[in-house]
Amino acid sequence: MAKIKILIADDEAQIVEVLKKFFKSKGLLVDCAPDGKEALRLIKEKDYDMAFLDVNMPELNGLELLRYIKDNKIKTKAILLTAYPDLNEEFCKELRADEYLRKPIDLKAIGAVLEKYRVAEDNNGR
Repeated sequence: MAKIKILIADDEAQIVEVLKKFFKSKGLLVDCAPDGKEALRLIKEKDYDMAFLDVNMPELNGLELLRYIKDNKIKTKAILLTAYPDLNEEFCKELRADEYLRKPIDLKAIGAVLEKYRVAEDNNGR
């Protein structure tokens, strides 16, 4: 079975480091982007199973990246990360986000999202 590939796109180095360490401890492959422009480059070059996208980033924001992923029918599961209290589940679903999580990062919630989609992938013969 191929290893799951994760993209972390966030301009906060501390969050990136926490997530990177968490995912690598699970045996996953991880790429990181400090801004939306770099994240878009990586999305165009590689196939990711999941992308954790910060809503507020320089160059391109997470909402623009989400739109690119969905408009181009890329199979990557897009998970929005936000500290904005006015972004709610309904709004994120309208944008076609697969999930959204609030900052500060809760590793239990990240783990639950990871397991939710790993189970779905396993059931689809991936």
